[in-house]
Amino acid sequence: MVRDDEPGSALTRRQLVERAGAAGLVLGLPAGALTAIPSAFGARSTNGTLRSQLDWGPTSTIDPQGPATAANDVMRNSNVFERLLTADRSGKKLIGVLARSIEPNKGANVWTLTLRRGIEWQDGTPFTADDVVYSLKRIANNKAMEGHANLQMVKGTAIRKLSKYVVQVPLKYPYSDFPHQLADRMILMVKDGTTDFTKTLNGTGPFKYVSHNDREIVLEKNDNYWQPGLPKLNSIIGLNIPDPTAQLNALKSRRVDLVPLLSPSNAALVKRDSRLKTVLSEAGSWSPIVMDTSKPPFNNKDVRMAIRLIADRPAIRLAAQAGLGALGNDLFGRLDPLYASDLPQRKQDLERAQFLLRRAGALDQTFTLETGNVNQGAVEMCVALSQQAKKIGVKIVPKVNPSDSYWSAQYMKAPFFVSGFANRSLMQQYLLVMYPGAPYNETQWRNGRTNKLFAQAMRTVNTGKRRQLLHDVQEILWQEGGYLIWGFQANVAGALKTVKGLVPDANGPAMWYDWKTLSA
Repeated sequence: MVRDDEPGSALTRRQLVERAGAAGLVLGLPAGALTAIPSAFGARSTNGTLRSQLDWGPTSTIDPQGPATAANDVMRNSNVFERLLTADRSGKKLIGVLARSIEPNKGANVWTLTLRRGIEWQDGTPFTADDVVYSLKRIANNKAMEGHANLQMVKGTAIRKLSKYVVQVPLKYPYSDFPHQLADRMILMVKDGTTDFTKTLNGTGPFKYVSHNDREIVLEKNDNYWQPGLPKLNSIIGLNIPDPTAQLNALKSRRVDLVPLLSPSNAALVKRDSRLKTVLSEAGSWSPIVMDTSKPPFNNKDVRMAIRLIADRPAIRLAAQAGLGALGNDLFGRLDPLYASDLPQRKQDLERAQFLLRRAGALDQTFTLETGNVNQGAVEMCVALSQQAKKIGVKIVPKVNPSDSYWSAQYMKAPFFVSGFANRSLMQQYLLVMYPGAPYNETQWRNGRTNKLFAQAMRTVNTGKRRQLLHDVQEILWQEGGYLIWGFQANVAGALKTVKGLVPDANGPAMWYDWKTLSA
């Protein structure tokens, strides 16, 4: 076992199941992680209040383990509550937060978590194994919890406390990527026995929840936070400012200190203002154009392929990301070593696209593409695709929706729409969006071949065999899937120069991460 208090410890247990085959994952935690856990931001000694723009969603619950798709909910959850593990800024390694170490048995079907000591809930009671057992059981045994799909391999009733700070998690089958499942932003720890999340929240995080309405969210400093000297801020105020022009004006007028995700055009304007600055985070996040494979015309794989072949990906990247980021090949998990990088890069082929649409009887159809300023370049990429389609007489009509209602009114309700995800491992992402029970099965993927292959991959400890199984899965998705993944995003945050320490993070836009070391 590699522990965070044993510098230079060697990997054990067959290199801990061949390093779990995950995205650079080292199962065990780096030395000094207790007081030096990376976050999205650096530090400055000045205290104060940070006022940030956020995109808004339908907050029907403040349960941290419940649904949370919009930035206001994610920011609240990430600052009031904490995870056992998290990805570092490179997106390729895991580090410990509430957990000090994680170790599999020889077969990788039982995992043992050792927790940090000396951590308290915001009500002053100690954080212990009882809280972890309760939290994991609550998610694993309840399909309504957002993180349920991440823990579907867990024997929910068998999770048990071995001692005050040690928890054993048995799985239904060997699963060597399990630490990544625990590191997802949805797997937050709540206090043992908590059932009421309607008015107050009790986390271990750096900030306390104060209030939340349809205009703003307010958090204040947790003076008893377990990491010394943190948080740097006294309070955070998140403001509902959905319009990009209004976001830019709010930043220039100092109404806000931070816009976590700028449009490419606004990013260029911010760069020209000497009072402001930008921070670029590349290559992990992705914002796909989604086709619902269960609804016509996208239940026809010819139509899906035609849409993908219409896309001039470098041109879309230029329009949506000002040429930043990386090209996509209709597959997610780009940073994962098991990503099928050998598949041919898909290029625009208008003649083939026209043929496929004609064969499907959809050449004259109008395709309404639901979008909005909900991800960086989300509108621009749709406009670019629409213009490219016009070259063969295909009508793709972008419909720009208000960002504060998009996730409730259009997302996963229309057959053709935009989405967005932070960086995750390949297997973790598949569980989230494609495997039976996936909470975000946006493409309504129900393919027996890929699900069977993926089930085999989950149970396969050997990295080489698992690589081939996942390659077969990806090849089918490349040919038949419902995603147009034109690229991987370069997330750009804008801030006043008085906000110090904004640090690039491959895992996603700034508002997805805790702000404990940020100062303003």
